Amino acid sequence: MKRLQKLSLVGVLALMLVAGAGVNSAQAALTVAALAVTSDGVLTLSSSDVTANVVIGTTSMTTADTVIYGGTGAGAVTVTPGLGGTMVIGRSDGTGSITLGSSSGTQNVSVAAGEGATTVSIAGGATNAKTVQIGIGAVANTITIGSASATTVSIVDNNWSVTAGGIATFVNGLVSPSATLGVDVGSAGNLQLGGVTATSVGIGSVAVAAITLTTTGTGTAVVVLPAGSVDSTEILDATILAADFAAGAVDTAAILDATILTGDIAADTIVAGNIATGAVATAEILDATVASVDMSAGAKTHTVIIPIPDPGAAGVDITAGYVLWTPSVAVTITKIYTGAQTAWIAAVAGNDGSVVVTNAVVGAVATLAVVTNLAVGSNTDMGAITNGAVVAGTDVTIAVTTNGTADAPAQNIQIEYTTTN
Repeated sequence: MKRLQKLSLVGVLALMLVAGAGVNSAQAALTVAALAVTSDGVLTLSSSDVTANVVIGTTSMTTADTVIYGGTGAGAVTVTPGLGGTMVIGRSDGTGSITLGSSSGTQNVSVAAGEGATTVSIAGGATNAKTVQIGIGAVANTITIGSASATTVSIVDNNWSVTAGGIATFVNGLVSPSATLGVDVGSAGNLQLGGVTATSVGIGSVAVAAITLTTTGTGTAVVVLPAGSVDSTEILDATILAADFAAGAVDTAAILDATILTGDIAADTIVAGNIATGAVATAEILDATVASVDMSAGAKTHTVIIPIPDPGAAGVDITAGYVLWTPSVAVTITKIYTGAQTAWIAAVAGNDGSVVVTNAVVGAVATLAVVTNLAVGSNTDMGAITNGAVVAGTDVTIAVTTNGTADAPAQNIQIEYTTTN
């Protein structure tokens, strides 16, 4: 049957060639053999009817092959449709393989390599999923997609993508272990992680044995963390030494109340310059712990008691400038008390009073606001001392003020002071 088909094809070709090439019979010789048609010139297979189809082979050729051989020139085998024609290779319902280039030698296979604005579609259609394989041989293939001039190369997948603008989206990214490569920027600048929508950034896992940060130098701001990022639980016990603290780096606000014990303070590490004036009260000094050697040479403590008369009635004052005492030597006032000789009445809002002792040169030494009744015989501390240094010959004065029905009694003012002999 295959032989009969070939004979029929040769006969048809011969008739068509005789009909179509008669005008050229003077220039070329046409030979019709049993199974071949040859010419010693250009052989053209065409139809005089421009609307007629030219068919080589038939649909009944189920096992036969149609073979077209060419020469070795640049267009050895050329299939050229009309200017607007469509070239179709393969049937729309075909199930056989289509091979485009299968040489074992060195060969170039070009698709859409012309200079026109060509659109190349591979594995189009959305009815059935396609499998596209490029360079899958187990050899060192070179695969290049795009060029440095390309601006719209993108890869789109349901799980990951790279947009034409260079924005890559991955579910997970792995890089090969390397001392010099890894994740980096293309030119000198900031490498940003989680800079747009991330709400947290995780680095490392339980399998990570070490994390190393390397910079061009050392110093402040080489590694910057938000304020409060490191707390006590993130610092190993006994790893911060005294040399790690700059002078004055820790102030009283940074120390929890009642957390420093005697054993935390080395002997002779606190000197007078470390203690603010008035910072240590009597209650903070253990009884029988201050020896004579702890006192400044020649410092003596004295007490003077000065009686103040009753102003006379409710709402009556002792005006500012009433002289209590004028020391003949320089003194330092350390404490002032007022002792009521009779009851002081100032028990309700608006009926209050005050006692102010003043250093006439520099200002108030102690101020007591009386807002409750003071019982007869009571001795009341007038509080913190300011401007306690009194120059020799300076007046120390008192003012007693009452409001409404408040009534100040006669008082004894007790002043404790030190001198240097």
